[in-house]
Amino acid sequence: MIWAGWIFMTCAAGYDVVEFDHKAVPQIIATNTMVSGAAAGVTHALIDFLDFKEHHNRMQVQDPQRILSSVLSGLVAISASCNNIGVSSATIIGAVATFASMAAGKLLNRYKIDDPIGSFQIFGFSGMWGCLAVGIFDKDLGVINTGSFA
Repeated sequence: MIWAGWIFMTCAAGYDVVEFDHKAVPQIIATNTMVSGAAAGVTHALIDFLDFKEHHNRMQVQDPQRILSSVLSGLVAISASCNNIGVSSATIIGAVATFASMAAGKLLNRYKIDDPIGSFQIFGFSGMWGCLAVGIFDKDLGVINTGSFA
């Protein structure tokens, strides 16, 4: 339910902000948003699976709360650039958002900062990554497509 609401909000917001052109239709925005969230969830599941292989004495059980937190971090990260990127870029943004969220969790635990629901790691670090991703992956002005920082 969260996923559908987030996609609807992102489509509506991304479509209202930009002027009408063929690149910013709600279908592209919805596709990029869904792909980023799915890539974040799959990336987290794969990371957990590889971590289970490292520790042989643990049971292999996925934590659905942590996977859904990763999905949410992918949705947060894609919100800034969903209207003007490609699907492959959305996949990369979602996967990196998972790493950003997990790194933030380890950083908060290291310095004994309490964030019981993980809102800072989801919205803070993944949101910062999403803002940086606009400058990297944007189709018109991004570093990858233009080759320039100007």
